[in-house]
Amino acid sequence: MTNLQKQTIRLQGELVLRNAAETRTSLLTALTNDACSIEIDCTEVSDADVSFLQILLAARRTAAIRGRSIALSAPAAGALLEALRCAGLIGNAGEARRSPDDAFWMCEGRAS
Repeated sequence: MTNLQKQTIRLQGELVLRNAAETRTSLLTALTNDACSIEIDCTEVSDADVSFLQILLAARRTAAIRGRSIALSAPAAGALLEALRCAGLIGNAGEARRSPDDAFWMCEGRAS
């Protein structure tokens, strides 16, 4: 039996369209290793755009298909929260829009 474990990926800096391929590759690499649980640390993200949000959501769906979990290490804040607001996924006061992805962005319902 393979020893399944948790892997943390720390994303930092500008996570925008010009860096999308690199971000995508990092997440795909994590999804192909033996980790059953992937935690994404976005606390050092200085800029994010909708391409980054799309990559995160695609990674989350891919993980689910492969029987793995993927979660943020902390609720969306800073540049990530601002990108969510600009994309209309989070309200201006930080309230969720009640989409199926709200729990993912706000780290709701995950075990500590």
